[in-house]
Amino acid sequence: MALETKELTNSIIKSVATDAMVYRGFLDRSFNLALSCGYYWVRASAETTDFPKGAYQYGILEVLPVGDFILQRYTTHASGSNLPYPSVYVRMRYQTTFSRWSKMVGEDVV
Repeated sequence: MALETKELTNSIIKSVATDAMVYRGFLDRSFNLALSCGYYWVRASAETTDFPKGAYQYGILEVLPVGDFILQRYTTHASGSNLPYPSVYVRMRYQTTFSRWSKMVGEDVV
């Protein structure tokens, strides 16, 4: 019995792994445009919109869509005057509307 072989291509992988948590690239504009599952490297500037107010401008944005909901979690790599501690901000989108950003507050753990 002969086995049929097929070349594994990028398009085949994308067709079956559409919701994979993958690097989506650099983001310096609107956070509202980051809707695909994955993570983005962030360097916010004066032109960046939909950014958490008062957040440190460098970090990672994680995007997790599930049905009508999309979770966005922004983690700074530092926290301004509180260096080197990061801050975490989260918000949800339901259908077409985003909630406000919430800053997650915690305490040092040794």
